[in-house]
Order: sequence, then C-alpha cells, then structure tokens
Amino acid sequence: MAAINEVVDGVEAAALPEPKARGVDARTGRELWSMTLGGQSGGTQCVPATGHVEGPGQAVLVCVAVDAAATTGGTVDGAEPAPGESAWQPPARVHLAVLDPRTGRVLRELPAAPGNGIAPLGADVARASAEAGGNTVTRLDPRTGTEVWTSTHPAETGALAQSAWAEPYGGGLLVSAGSQAWVLSATGELVDEWHVATDDGWSLFQAGGHLLRAAYEPNAEGVVVTDLATDVTITPPAGFSPWQGVDDGSVPGVLFTAGAGLTAWDLGTGQRRWEVEGVADSAIVLDGVVYSIGSGIVSALDPTSGSELWKVRTDLSGPYDLATDGRSLVVLGRVSGSATSTVRAVSRTDGSTLWDAPLTHPVQSLEVSAGHLFAQTDQGVFVALG
Repeated sequence: MAAINEVVDGVEAAALPEPKARGVDARTGRELWSMTLGGQSGGTQCVPATGHVEGPGQAVLVCVAVDAAATTGGTVDGAEPAPGESAWQPPARVHLAVLDPRTGRVLRELPAAPGNGIAPLGADVARASAEAGGNTVTRLDPRTGTEVWTSTHPAETGALAQSAWAEPYGGGLLVSAGSQAWVLSATGELVDEWHVATDDGWSLFQAGGHLLRAAYEPNAEGVVVTDLATDVTITPPAGFSPWQGVDDGSVPGVLFTAGAGLTAWDLGTGQRRWEVEGVADSAIVLDGVVYSIGSGIVSALDPTSGSELWKVRTDLSGPYDLATDGRSLVVLGRVSGSATSTVRAVSRTDGSTLWDAPLTHPVQSLEVSAGHLFAQTDQGVFVALG
C-alpha cells in the first residue's frame, strides 16, 4: 500500500476545488483517506519523510495546509475581487500538517508561513523561507518538530529576499531564490553558490552528475546551457532542447539534447561528442546505456560512441514517452487509428515486447514512483497503472 497526494492543476483558479491529500491503495486505486488542504491549487505542497511503517521513527507525509487565503488586494478570506483583479487567492496563514500516510491521521502540526517551500531530506524535511535580508532553510524532524539545523543565506546587495524552493541534491539540498542558487550539505553547510539569473528566463536541472542552467540568451538561436561549476557553455542547434529525463548517473559528464536527433555533449569541454539522426521524443540513461524513442522507434545506444546496440520499430504513434522501473522500458504511444493510449513494456536487452496494456483514455506522459507506474492525462490527472 502506498499513499500519494493528488493536486488538480491546469484549470482556471476560480473553478478549482480545494486541493486535497489522498491516500490510495496503489494495487487497486481505492481511496483510503482524504484530507482537504485548504486554499487553491498552487498554494499547497506535500512531501514524504522516510522511516519505518510504524513507531517513533515511522514514515510520514508533510503537507502545507492553508488556514486562510487573501485576495491580491490583501483582504483575508472571501472578499470578492475587484473588476479585473485575479481570482487567485494566495495563502495568508498556513501550517505544516504531519500525516500518517496509512490513515491520513494528523500526527502533529508545525508552524509555517505563506511562501515557505518544503523538500524531502531523508527521514526529515527542509523548510525554506524568506526572511529580512535573505533566506533561511531549516531541517526539521517532522515527528517531533525538532529543528536539526538552520542555515541562512543573505540576499544579494540591494535585492529583496524572495521565496526559495529546495530539492534533494547529492545527499543535501539545492536551493534557489530569485537570482541566486546554492547547495547545502545534509548537515547544513554551504557547499557552493551561484548567480543564475538571466534577462530572458532560466531554469536549473541536473544531467551527467552536473548542475546546469538552461537560459535564453540574447542573439542565441535557442536555449544556452551553462555548467554552473565550470562555466562551460553549450548551445544546441535551434529545435534541440536539453533532455531532462531519467538519469541514474551512469554516464557522467555528458549532456543529451533531443530534437531532430539525439546529441551527446561533453560537459567538460562543451564540444559535441556524437549525434544520431532521427527524431528523439524522449530518452533515459540507465546502467550505462542511452535509450530513446522517436517516430515509433525504440533504440538502445552506446553512450560513448552513439552506436546502435539494438532498435525496435513499434506500431505506435505519438505522443510518445519513455519511462523505466529499473527492470524494463515502458513505452507510451497510440495504436494507429485509436484515440486512446497504450502502454507497452519492452526488454532492455533486445527491445522485445514483454506486455501491452491498452488504456481507456489518452495519456500525455508516464512516471514511475515507489515501484508503481502512473500516467498523466492532458487534464493533469494521475492514474495508477500498476
């Protein structure tokens, strides 16, 4: 049995129901419990803290719960927005609810503030907040509320502190706020920091064991990728985008970009290592092999040379996606003439079909979590597939 949280997204805010955390039996899809988190979609978040099934060190689910919301004009709870004002009501008062993932029972409530971000950190969680002059990240034991450590990072001179988000990175945390990003160790020490902002937007991602920034730079045809540790830059041709799929770290120092082909770039030099022609819609790196799908063809490639290890032509049409449970490859596509999707598992050894599962609706993407396969529809709804 597994507990997951589900937040509806992609619909006009005024039409959305209150977000809920739900516990679902991953084997049957049966809802085990449900808890309303308050507010509107986008103001809540849930992350797991690992642990035992039960007892003092049990696994828990930590959620940001909204106690009161404000209009953009600052009025708390329920005032009608002025003409032309957004219907979005940002949280005005929040707290952290610590839940038993088996039952949904609230074990503890912890303080939090609007704009706080939370991230999983092993058996604990990290809470990131904007304070006067900078950002504070606190590691918490959610079962007791004990603060394990607190790390403060000052804002740039003359800049206002902005809300931070954090995510697991190398056993610690990658934190980003405004124009800055930094890495904290599991014990709260500052490992590295960067100025990451550009005039035309940017995002951070990990590939080949490196932390990279993708940005649209002036006079560039497309996205420019910069290795934050070395300042090495890579500018893929127009139409190629940095691939940010599953990467188990078994091909270090290499960035793959997808588009009209699949290209491998050396993160040490910024030079192209190899390129394979043919559309690449999705790719993954697993156990030292690069797997890709494009135009209905699933391929396994040698990451050093790009040479083909095997190739299988499917009878599926797009949209495509490629996922893995660590044992097999899972392919998403559509049977020709069908409006619904099909999920197919193929062998990592030779691409042979292991099983087919026709679905009853169109699906946009696949995700594997806790050993279970989930599909996401174009309405943003997740469906457990097994």
